[in-house]
Amino acid sequence: MQYNPYRLCFQNENFNKLNLIYNKYMIVNDLKEVISFPKGFPPVSSGVLLRERNALITGHENGLVVRWDINKGEYSVLLDCNSPVRTLSYSGDNEIAVGCESGGLFVLRLDNAEKGVCLQEPQYSKYSRVWRAIWIKKDMLIITSTYGVVKIFNRTSPNSWEHSYLRGHSHSVFGIASSNGEYVVTGDYRGNLLLWKYGNGGFENIQTLSISGNVQDIHWYKDEVFAAITKSGRIFLFEKESADSDSWRVTCEIDVATGTGNCVNITDDGKTIFAATNNEVIQFDTDFQQTDISPITGIKRIFSRENTVYALNNKGLYSFERKEIEVRKDLISYKFVKVGLLGHTGTGKTTLCNYIVFNSIGDVKSTFGKRVWNWILPKDNNVEKRIILSDHGGQEAVLETFLPFLKDSDMFLIFFKQTDKITFQKALRILDLIKRNVRVNTKIMFVQTFIDHEMNEIPEIEIQQLKSEGRIIDNIKISPKEKIGLEEFRERILNSISWDNARIMVKSPYREGILKTLIYIQEKGHPAVDYGKFKTLYENIVNSKISDRHLKFLLKDYTNQGIIEYYPEIIDLIIFNDENYNKLMTNIPIYAEHKKGIVSIEELAKEFKDSAYLRIIDEVYARSKISIKNGDLRIFPEKLTNEPIEIPAFYKEHLKESQGIEIRLPNQLIEIGRLIQALSEINLQCIKASQREGIFAWSDKAYIYYSLSESGDDVSGRYISCKYYIGGKSETRKKRLTDEFNIIIEKLYGILSVKRSETSVKKKEAKKIEFDVALSFAGEQRKYVKEVATILASKGIKVFYDEFYESHLWGKNLAEYLKEVYYSRSNYCIMFISKEYLSKMWPAHERKCATARDIEKFGEYILPVVFNEVQVPGMDPAKKYLSANKYTPREIAEMFIEKYEAEEK
Repeated sequence: MQYNPYRLCFQNENFNKLNLIYNKYMIVNDLKEVISFPKGFPPVSSGVLLRERNALITGHENGLVVRWDINKGEYSVLLDCNSPVRTLSYSGDNEIAVGCESGGLFVLRLDNAEKGVCLQEPQYSKYSRVWRAIWIKKDMLIITSTYGVVKIFNRTSPNSWEHSYLRGHSHSVFGIASSNGEYVVTGDYRGNLLLWKYGNGGFENIQTLSISGNVQDIHWYKDEVFAAITKSGRIFLFEKESADSDSWRVTCEIDVATGTGNCVNITDDGKTIFAATNNEVIQFDTDFQQTDISPITGIKRIFSRENTVYALNNKGLYSFERKEIEVRKDLISYKFVKVGLLGHTGTGKTTLCNYIVFNSIGDVKSTFGKRVWNWILPKDNNVEKRIILSDHGGQEAVLETFLPFLKDSDMFLIFFKQTDKITFQKALRILDLIKRNVRVNTKIMFVQTFIDHEMNEIPEIEIQQLKSEGRIIDNIKISPKEKIGLEEFRERILNSISWDNARIMVKSPYREGILKTLIYIQEKGHPAVDYGKFKTLYENIVNSKISDRHLKFLLKDYTNQGIIEYYPEIIDLIIFNDENYNKLMTNIPIYAEHKKGIVSIEELAKEFKDSAYLRIIDEVYARSKISIKNGDLRIFPEKLTNEPIEIPAFYKEHLKESQGIEIRLPNQLIEIGRLIQALSEINLQCIKASQREGIFAWSDKAYIYYSLSESGDDVSGRYISCKYYIGGKSETRKKRLTDEFNIIIEKLYGILSVKRSETSVKKKEAKKIEFDVALSFAGEQRKYVKEVATILASKGIKVFYDEFYESHLWGKNLAEYLKEVYYSRSNYCIMFISKEYLSKMWPAHERKCATARDIEKFGEYILPVVFNEVQVPGMDPAKKYLSANKYTPREIAEMFIEKYEAEEK
């Protein structure tokens, strides 16, 4: 095959270009036909893929709008526009918008196309053409046309729409995309990109950008990144200046196309951009900053879902699986595999690594935290290879602390001394933990040390059984001090590595600037730095822009070398891997173990002299589930004891009056941390806890004591018995705690049966009212509102506050869900009113729903808290409000609790 050079251009703020050469073709071997259009079917012009409905909607040059059944390959005509269809857009609510070259604009219902409405009659004029359409929310649609026309349609009733205009373009607008309805970007024939933000009931132009070429298509990834493709096929990647900014900038320009640009798509994880021209499909990897081309021609639209990519052309719909781009050898800095070293202190990990890497035993001492060795191998085919050996310490108390940081290891070496059976028993325990926490295909080897000693306490038959069961792939016997078995160790490790599948670190012109930035921060004495601040410093130091994904990718290189700790999937913080940090990472869990697994943050601050690293490590532990935040307490599940807890007299006395309930759970390994996390998430305060028991409380209003034990036998069947008692002053909150606990237990562990006395423990039935109170506010007041929410929740009030329900909200139709919450699922709505609150889209939606409910309840639903003297449209001006300037968050929360409890009585 002959290669044709194409160029990938990275731009800095002065638009200087660094040119890297890439190969032309990637091979798509698994191109699959999903739908084949009948022979002679009219050319396709647009499309929408609804994979969850097994449907494809296509628009055609002859004016047909067609629905295809992906499973059956059958089709039905939804509409004949008698004019080329130029755009289709799905609302997410069973409606399709259809825009035509004639100027016609239609909204069709997928369940009944005959009930569609015409929003704009065809004019058959070049002044009225509908080039693009996009739904912003279910009742708002934006279309673009010639001469810079951008038109907004708002639905006022099922068949009635009003329209207005966004003004700023002067030329035909062929590109438009939206990010969750808050941001919209429009791109025109002259390369002007206008960014709009929704607020105060309308859109405001917040930024204007310019690129070379006429914009053909735009696609967003979250609200952070968007990509645009021009008619010449050039792709531009834009990123937010910072997380709280409303400005974007070009961070990358890809100029490899040979055909006319048609469409662009960013995958769900943001790692890959796919774009299509008449001649090819272009793939760009945002981590590696690599590009490749596949000669799939005539693609009009491109879609992606997880690792599957769909391409639509005149012949039908095709799919292929996303694959990593094969990086050219001259662009590889090195290939590497990550090997995690585990085992009891003194088993010889440091000795072995020093000898393998430095050919000398060197200074041997116990490892605190993490220590990294780069085992650099001879180049193969001019490509450097590295084995990155990471020792995470051998203290018994810290093993679980490091497991979250080991999950991405390609291989584990677990060390034990043949002269010490205790170290072998710990190796078996480590093996069990790893098997539960890492990828199934991760390779695990045992390393048997001190083989120069005659004494051997380890039964060989047990090791052979582990190998035969596939739990380990090998057991290597060595004695580094006596240089016994080292060559065999090297050979067996190297033979177990598939370098074809190894990870790759690419050469990058940005690496030197990153090192300069790290040195600058370290010289300033900072123990850690927020990622956003690091990026700003980098760009100031080197006077050049860099994309987020590529910067994060390159920071992994310095993590591999042991210079920093950076785990963006856990916390977006760059931590300098110094001795103090490593000691604290080891000493905190040891201290927690002395405290039987429960310690307050104040105790930690006092014990460790309020170290600069303490708050950082506390956050790292919480994000990685090593510890659980429970108010001011930090609970380390793995450090909780198996000893019985002593219930405080106050709780014990009142719990004796309640009827105990027993739930039988399937026999299983109970991970108590999952239960404690769930109880903490509903803001129950931990009073006491162990591996088998616990008592948690919403102050004195409601509290629960539970115990878990193994029961049954081989004949009748073994099971886990979960017994619990609930007490407290508030009947409502006791009932809620019963419901919540049973739901939690069923979701986490499953329920076989229930034995109850007088208390019903049926699964919580669906009911209209779900929350005691919903909080409605603007982001600018989040700090104040969060404090109110936290206090309410700690008292057993079920409060709707968005951050408490992030995982629950993920993927939902927010407009519909929030309507239910603020209109029908809450007893009260505390509305935090400010000038920002009145100008934003989502607060406006919440306010509209809450106001409708307030009218129904004759003004007893909305409880206003005002930040400045503003009047809410549609709200009774005589309604009593509280001033946020006068009352603290705690006082607001306490006044609501007083009102709520009075109503409860």
